[in-house]
Amino acid sequence: MSCCILREDPVHLRPIRPPKIMKKPHRRLHRFYSPHPLKQAGQTLLMTPAESLHMTQSLRLGSSDLCLLFDPSSTESLAQIRSVTSEGKVEIEVVEILEPNQNTPLYYLRVFVGIPQKGKMDYLIEKAQECGVDEVFPMETERTVVKMSASNKDKVVSRWNRITLQAAKQSGSLKLSQIHKPQKFDQITHHFPPEDACAVFHPVAGAIAFNEWVQSLKHDKIETAQNPPVPPFLNLFIGPEGGFAEGEIHQLIQLKAQVVTLGKTIMKVDTAFVGIIAALRMLGY
Repeated sequence: MSCCILREDPVHLRPIRPPKIMKKPHRRLHRFYSPHPLKQAGQTLLMTPAESLHMTQSLRLGSSDLCLLFDPSSTESLAQIRSVTSEGKVEIEVVEILEPNQNTPLYYLRVFVGIPQKGKMDYLIEKAQECGVDEVFPMETERTVVKMSASNKDKVVSRWNRITLQAAKQSGSLKLSQIHKPQKFDQITHHFPPEDACAVFHPVAGAIAFNEWVQSLKHDKIETAQNPPVPPFLNLFIGPEGGFAEGEIHQLIQLKAQVVTLGKTIMKVDTAFVGIIAALRMLGY
């Protein structure tokens, strides 16, 4: 006996077919970083021990599985695993060099941020990579509570670089943010080039509103549109808990930094950091 539902019209006794079940979309390919330049289809290379371990042990990838690779020059390719060596390294073949699908921002973005407490700097490093910050300069300011020894600075930068790489693989960004070793505020400002565009975010009377400052960036970019297509530097200074000291604000103003306010409320360091860089990058800056 048929279990199909029949139409009530006796002239057209045709079964009503159930709707087709759409297949689930293919999962997004895993992305990995290659320190070796990706040149052309057919190129073979060995992945680093860390990436090989991630491929074979964590993700259980094997021979003939496809993935994506990106290199230090922001080149991305489709690749296929060929084999695993006796040392545990994955041998991989470039299948196709992919066309970049990311727009070049108007500015080369450098962020100078006072090191926050409670390990929040790890979070800021991750978000900097996701939002496309070109360089991050962790700072020890007058009101910075976190102080590091020289040996600890080397260790923490290694950890931040690992966080950066992981965030790049997950977010799909092609360029790794450059993370600098923590420096004192005076060391950074002593050799700071005054010709670069610069802004310090500080809640003080007379500061320019964020939206007005962004409009001024657009105006400056239009005026320099005939220059060679090399993004100019945009330097952002974000203070730690408690903000910058008056003397530090004075030094930045002498470097022609614009003092910018984010509104009437006082934001935490991590909130201001993410809000500023996300807004700039989404607006194309």
